[in-house]
This record gives sequence, structure tokens and C-alpha cells, in this order.
Amino acid sequence: MQKVFVIGGLGHIGLTLAAVLSKYYKVALFDINEKSIEEFKTNHKATFYEPGLNELLKDNKNISIAENISECTKSDYVIVTMGTPVDEYLNPKLKDIFFIVNVLSKHLTNQTVILRSTIYPELTKKLEKRFKKTVKVAFCPERIAGGAMIKELKTLPQIISANTQEAILSACELFKPLRIKTKILENTTEGELAKLFTNSFRYIEFAIANQFFMMAQEAGCDFYKIYDAITSDYPRMNNFPKPGFAAGYCLRKDSIQLASKQNGATFSLAYDASLVNESLPLFVFRQMRKKYKNLDKKTIGILGMAFKPGCDDTRDSLSYRLKHILENEVKAVLCSDPYVKSRQFVSVEELLENSDIIILATPHEQYKEIEDTTKPIIDIWNFFGKGTNL
Repeated sequence: MQKVFVIGGLGHIGLTLAAVLSKYYKVALFDINEKSIEEFKTNHKATFYEPGLNELLKDNKNISIAENISECTKSDYVIVTMGTPVDEYLNPKLKDIFFIVNVLSKHLTNQTVILRSTIYPELTKKLEKRFKKTVKVAFCPERIAGGAMIKELKTLPQIISANTQEAILSACELFKPLRIKTKILENTTEGELAKLFTNSFRYIEFAIANQFFMMAQEAGCDFYKIYDAITSDYPRMNNFPKPGFAAGYCLRKDSIQLASKQNGATFSLAYDASLVNESLPLFVFRQMRKKYKNLDKKTIGILGMAFKPGCDDTRDSLSYRLKHILENEVKAVLCSDPYVKSRQFVSVEELLENSDIIILATPHEQYKEIEDTTKPIIDIWNFFGKGTNL
């Protein structure tokens, strides 16, 4: 069996891919997160929730922990799941990935390097120059969503981009056992843009819905009556999303990266979308303040702290932005989430009992079981089908 070496192997992207590939290959995981390493060594589990993942990891003899990055020399494929985040000034942070590639370049001779996470446009070509000519480099972006990662790894087409035929063929060979379609791009910059375009498009779509929601709300109109009128039996609006907290580690970050490549001037939509989506928690609070009197004397409960339903990922979650806003303005804030574990959180039952007003921040399916309550529930998703209550 060919061996695969995954850098960032205990994170969301790396471990899920490793678990799926381990059916066909021996996989070594390299990570620096001590908590994740200890959990995997002790219980052979992930430190995050992903449906079906721990079942794939249980008693899996094909996955092991690499103690040192130099062990990559034993593998045919090295998969790098480090991306390029943005800093507090909204500039891409490239230092860490250059550091890892420089370390790898000292060990690799004839392997194939697969860059998996979103990276800054044209970065693959720059990184490629750091390796020996015999090392093949490809950019093969992950395209899966939290909560459905394993299913989508086995079904969604895989984009494979590389600047040489040898790298393309080698990358195709890695994914071949999954029996999924592949989309070939013979230029890694095209692959990078494909991933950035996808996330930016989704982020802008959400921003349009959120902007329309805020406009309808300020006009004193029922957004969901309008939504129903313009989407029902009208195919041109089939893909119009509903409003809600649009967040997560990739959408905003990737949109900003794409804008920074263009110096912001020719892709100002990314900054506009960020302004709209990031301002929604503050808008919700301001609308609350108009409708509900004496908020400074009330306890507010927030249902859902993950950035999206069905997962425990809190990265860039707007639930926390809402929490921070409320903490400065109300008597107390209670938080609950069926997936996110925190000693500061309370049960759903305790939150419902002790809150004066409840905000549905993340529409986890479990909340459908909430029995009718006399407490007002602010529901910008219209998850309960009773309007927003704003």
C-alpha cells in the first residue's frame, strides 16, 4: 500500500480525508496540536464532531501518528492541509505555509505534494519553486462542508490542478480509489481561483439575502412574506438563500483573500459582503432594542454557538459576536449548543426557563423539539415557521 503523510492531520480537513483514504492507503498524521494528539493516541478519536468520522477511526490500523515531520520521507504523497488565513489587517498570512514548505523541501526527493486548503492566488507556483524538480506539486482543494464531509468526499467531483502532466497524473492516482469524478486544470492558479470563486460566490449570496432582510425589516415589512411571494413557483429565484448568520472559517476569509489579490479595487464586493454579514448581529440587537423595552434588565438566551447547524465548529461564528454585543447591553446572557462543549454553557431547558428573550442563532435540528414557550424567540431564519419576532 502506498503511504500518505498528512500535515495538519488532526484538523477538520486533514483527519476527515485521512480517514477516508485509510481504506486504501497507510496514512501518517502529523500535527502540533497536543490536545488532538493526546485524544487520538488515547481514544483514536477526533476532538471535533463530524458524523461518521469516529466510526472510521475506531480500530483503524491504517492510520498512525507521525512523531516528526521528517517521517514524510517514508510516504509517496504528502498532503498539506494548512491554508492561508488573513490577519487583523485583512492581509493574507503566508509565513506559516512558507515555513512548512521550506522544512519539507529539505526531506522530499521524489514525492507528490498535494496542497489541500485554500491558499492565496499564485502561491502554489511560488511554493513549487522551493522543492527539487523531481518533487511533483498539485493543488487539489477540499470542497466539502462540515456535517457532510465523509459523504461529500466520496461523491463530489475533485478539482485537480497542477503545472505538469506528471503532477496531474500522480494526483489523479491518489484519488482514483474513491471513484469520484475529477476536474482537471493544467494551471494551479486556476485551481486556486476555482476554490476562492466558490466560497466568495456563496458569501456574496448570503450577503444579498441578509441585506434584503435588513431592508425589509427597516421598512416595517415581513421579509418572509416577500420571500415566499418571489420564490414560490418562480424558477429564477430557486437558489435565493434565506437570511441568517453567514460565517465559518472559509467564506469571509477566502472572499477577503480574493479581494486582496486585486488590491480590493476590482473586487469590492468581498468587503461589501463582509460588512453586511458581519453587521447582522448588531442589526438584530438594534431591532430588539426597538421592540423590547428595558433590555438592560433582561436575560437573553442564545440558542446555538456553532457557525452552522449540525456541527461543533465555532470558528468565526457570529453567535459569539452577538454574545459580546449583548453582554455590554443586557442583564445577563445564557448560551447553549448541543454540539459545542463549554463549562460556561447551560442546557436548553435551563436557557428556556431562565431567559426573558431567546435568540435562535444557529438552527440546529435538535431545536425543532423545543416545546411551545411563552418566551419570545427571535428567529431570523424562520426556523420555527412563525416569523422573525423582531
